[in-house]
Amino acid sequence: MRYDFLQFIRQSLLILSLLGGTSISNADNLNLDPLVPVNRKIYTFNKFVHAMYITPISMTYSKVMPTAIKTSVGNFLGNFGDIPSGINQGLQGQFKHAASDFMRVIINSTFGICGIFDVATPMGFVKYKGDFGQTLMKGGYKQSTYIVLPILGPSTVRDGIGLAGNSFVSVPYYLTPKWRNRYLAAQMIHNRSEAQNILDVIDTAGVDEYALVRDGYLQQRQYVSNDGELPTTDSLLKGPPE
Repeated sequence: MRYDFLQFIRQSLLILSLLGGTSISNADNLNLDPLVPVNRKIYTFNKFVHAMYITPISMTYSKVMPTAIKTSVGNFLGNFGDIPSGINQGLQGQFKHAASDFMRVIINSTFGICGIFDVATPMGFVKYKGDFGQTLMKGGYKQSTYIVLPILGPSTVRDGIGLAGNSFVSVPYYLTPKWRNRYLAAQMIHNRSEAQNILDVIDTAGVDEYALVRDGYLQQRQYVSNDGELPTTDSLLKGPPE
């Protein structure tokens, strides 16, 4: 399971706006991003791949597919995502959240026809977001070196480990390579189409796009580790990453 990219973009922009536009402008010199030369090259590579292949497909998908079908696809993908979320909520001691996520899977997989329809939300079962990177944060692994993963985008060493951990408790891991690749491709195309309008704003913002995405990602992950409390600049800059 990859991070909810649309949620990350929305939350990072929201947090940056609530902080009055605060960003980690000197992050390169504060060891938050010691791999910046390599990261920028990978970021440029990712932009090229997305522009050449992923964006055209996602835009076609967005224009051709009826809204009802796109909603159903999102529900289907989200239903699988509730499984690792519930497991990680349990590991973090958030048993009420874990129970809600697992009940969502049971209800939506049955009454919602494999998650195509979200019938759990109207029944009062809240959808929570948990991942293994977040679990590591709760366990004390707070600071971590920022990295840009090929194709997948912004991450940290900690969240990269978390990505591997999530894969072992995610449904696609247990599918055949053929169906796993189809699932992951559908997930990427759907998430990209959902985020396109916001990404267009970033493209035309007239700022250092790489720094904006990096700072937004780090702040959003700090927001997650604080259980929804807005991070301060000091909390983001203290101590060297591991």
